[in-house]
Amino acid sequence: MGQKCGAVSREGGPTCKPAKEHLSSCVCRHVDLKSLRPGVDEQEDIVHQFVEGEARKGGWLKVRHVDNMLVPQGGIYTGQARDDGQPHGVGCQRWPDGTVYSGSWVAGAAHGHGKLSKSDGSGYEGNWVEGRKHGAGSEWLVDHSEYRGEFADGQKHGSGSFRWEGGASYTGEFCEDALQGEGIFLWGDGRSYRGQWVQSRMHGQGRFEWPDGKSFEGKYESDKKHGPGVFTWPDGSKCVSIWMCGKQHGMGTHVNSKGIARKGRWKNGTLDQWIEPLSTQETPPSPGRGHADVAGLVPVQGNATDRSPSQVPPSMTDSPG
Repeated sequence: MGQKCGAVSREGGPTCKPAKEHLSSCVCRHVDLKSLRPGVDEQEDIVHQFVEGEARKGGWLKVRHVDNMLVPQGGIYTGQARDDGQPHGVGCQRWPDGTVYSGSWVAGAAHGHGKLSKSDGSGYEGNWVEGRKHGAGSEWLVDHSEYRGEFADGQKHGSGSFRWEGGASYTGEFCEDALQGEGIFLWGDGRSYRGQWVQSRMHGQGRFEWPDGKSFEGKYESDKKHGPGVFTWPDGSKCVSIWMCGKQHGMGTHVNSKGIARKGRWKNGTLDQWIEPLSTQETPPSPGRGHADVAGLVPVQGNATDRSPSQVPPSMTDSPG
């Protein structure tokens, strides 16, 4: 198929443009939580830490308890700390902006299990490695959306579940903060998609279902039906055809609820002509066009973009894409 299907426009229609051969070079993988567990929380009773390269070469650096210690980065720390003033062990640090971290520390960085709370209501609780989210954890954002699952090097990576305030949810694989791999997306109005994702877009083999019984199963590219697929109506009738950028385009077969099959040719979503003579003047129903734009539902953190879930709510259209 010479034409590739691009992103969905804000108006809901397809935007066809040349697509890259590989939309992402990142291969999603399952994160082995056992290998990520730092184990510091299992060693909280250790009160001395050997420090290589100290003036007392071969000596030990004592860990002591401190109250309201000023830290170079700003804020106040209470808990276990090394002689050199770095938090080490279990403790709580408060920043001037209202941010609070309580949990395990190693050499001045969050390491082990801990909870971070911000004054805007967002936060994270779970495993840390050298000051970054790494392993199993839960993150909640300002817009009341929430992620539970695996992290790697500060990003959502591995298996997890993301829920939006409006009722939409995604459960499946993540790669560097994006929906990628196999996953299930549920809309608040009862629609669902189960299948493959690339860079937070439906891409690959998948199945889309509507609450009234309609369904489509086939190939997707950048949120649009693109390639062979089967659209089925509640009465059992179906259309087996080729789609391009969300529209039927090419040869196809319509089978009515009585099992009578008719071959035809479609152009840009419209029946062009029947290839075989019709026994009746019945015209098959149109599968529709324009899928819900899920690009705006990417669970991002940090600097929000136009793909932020709080800025672009799930589309409520009833079209198969």
